[in-house]
Amino acid sequence: MKYMRFALLLAVMLCCTDSHQARAQRNDDGEFMHHNVELTGMVTTRDLLYIDFAYHYKVNAYVGVGGSLGVFTQYVNGPKPAGDGWRMDSGSCKETNVYLRPSVQFFTPMLLNTGGIEWRLYVEPGVMLFVPYRKAWVNYVDAHGHETGNCEKISVSAGQWVAPDCKAGVMIRADRFNIALGVCASSLDAYSSSRHLRFKSESLERFYPDRKIDWGFYASLAYNF
Repeated sequence: MKYMRFALLLAVMLCCTDSHQARAQRNDDGEFMHHNVELTGMVTTRDLLYIDFAYHYKVNAYVGVGGSLGVFTQYVNGPKPAGDGWRMDSGSCKETNVYLRPSVQFFTPMLLNTGGIEWRLYVEPGVMLFVPYRKAWVNYVDAHGHETGNCEKISVSAGQWVAPDCKAGVMIRADRFNIALGVCASSLDAYSSSRHLRFKSESLERFYPDRKIDWGFYASLAYNF
């Protein structure tokens, strides 16, 4: 009986919340705003910067389905492989790629309303999809370490092509705009394709750090219509 009373109370609270959420997420004509476009930036522990543009269709006040198109790149140079008479060109030492990311958004009911501004928590699991391709230029050097002016291109089509990830944070909403801040975790191995590079039959894998979960922070700005 105690659990039944608790379930009934919870149902009543959710019904009340649903009513308020529905009113809060409608436009001036009283229509629910299903469409959400969002620009997101992320910085992670692997010195990666992500920029992506997303669209989600909001099924209701708590669930959105969609995806994003983006790019990640290192904002500092990564490892610089080198050997006897050669070294990788500095311009080839940054990891970068374009990705497609299907995702689902889950929102909590509104936790706080301050001056017409809604506060909610949300989580967004997704999967990054990209073409596993890497190319680099290798410069030949003389006995004194000076570049000779000769170079050679190396490339590979191998490595990771799918990387599950997740974002979680707090969303602040005012009228049609959302601002979200939070943390992210990704199984992306930015050096995945680079580990398969070879030069003069020598694998370059030893120059790259071990694979591990990539953590970071993100911020986004969204518009609802």
